[in-house]
Amino acid sequence: MVEVLAFLFENLLHRQIDLHAHMEQIARELPQVGFDVEEIDGAIDWLDETLKSQNYNTLPLKESQSFRAFTELELAKIDKEARGMIYFLENSGFITPPVRELLIDRAMALKINSVGKEEMRWVLLFVLMNTHAQKDVIEWIEASITEGNKDSNKI
Repeated sequence: MVEVLAFLFENLLHRQIDLHAHMEQIARELPQVGFDVEEIDGAIDWLDETLKSQNYNTLPLKESQSFRAFTELELAKIDKEARGMIYFLENSGFITPPVRELLIDRAMALKINSVGKEEMRWVLLFVLMNTHAQKDVIEWIEASITEGNKDSNKI
């Protein structure tokens, strides 16, 4: 499923193609690329829910000193490196607590057994593209995924 999302990003989102408008056409064409129909359906459903999250309040909260404890289910699915990445991004000010929650929600919605650092990077990129994230933050995340940016070894 993550491979389908990566393909969509690299080949469609990066060129700013409106996925909502072309979702059915994209779903018909992906099997020709070699993806399994079940993986495609899962990725399309996940992406559709993520795109709907644009209406989610991702603006910063007033001075928050809260701490996020992961549930047992989240601990079982999201590995230590991916959780560390979330903490790093929030503590560095790259994401707000509401974006953190959205990130965790979308990671838990992936139809895979375990979410590692690589999968979380893709989730992060899709989530940030649908929030009020600054363009330079998105570009930095994208570079860390596609180019192995040495300055972004924390994510």
